[in-house]
Amino acid sequence: MVHRHLDLVYSAALRQVRSPELAEEVAQSVFTDLSRNAGRLKSETVLTAWLYQVARRTAVDVVRRESRRQLREQIAVELTDMNTEPSIWSQIEPLVEEAMESLEATERSAILLRFFENRSLREVGETLGTSEDAAQKRVSRAVERLREFFTKRGVTAGAGSVAAALSANAVQSAPLGLGTAISTAAVSGAALHSATTIAATKR
Repeated sequence: MVHRHLDLVYSAALRQVRSPELAEEVAQSVFTDLSRNAGRLKSETVLTAWLYQVARRTAVDVVRRESRRQLREQIAVELTDMNTEPSIWSQIEPLVEEAMESLEATERSAILLRFFENRSLREVGETLGTSEDAAQKRVSRAVERLREFFTKRGVTAGAGSVAAALSANAVQSAPLGLGTAISTAAVSGAALHSATTIAATKR
């Protein structure tokens, strides 16, 4: 589960904290939270959306803590899709988090699943409990809302360009070894939490 969702969590954190080291810290915190709260998540919870929101909240806390140290560094973006115009991503990248926050929860989930995790429309529909056609409409509506958001902030791009830019650049690979480190830390943290709970109940 960590390896499946790590890149998304790491990238969401990185866009806000602007530091690979701090993004690793946020990712570790998010998956530790998941290990402690997995049993309390509702059955209808979309795990991708839950992780994304926790990552954003955790990253905000880290930014506030580190703001006086001026650790917000500009990230060098390496485009992996030759069909995506570099100028589009470079313009919308600083606005992505604010734009995502402007979406409704179901629209945000659709964008995350379709472009951040590059799932098929059928898979998006299955995850959201709807049909493939309904998923297509939801994704299209969400992309259009993102396009309108960027346009209002001076970035002119078509819906197709926005979708392609997100798909190619929104998630980048986390550092090698981070997944293993997080898995180990999360398991250790959960074990410690369980031991503490058991000890408390015996008092």
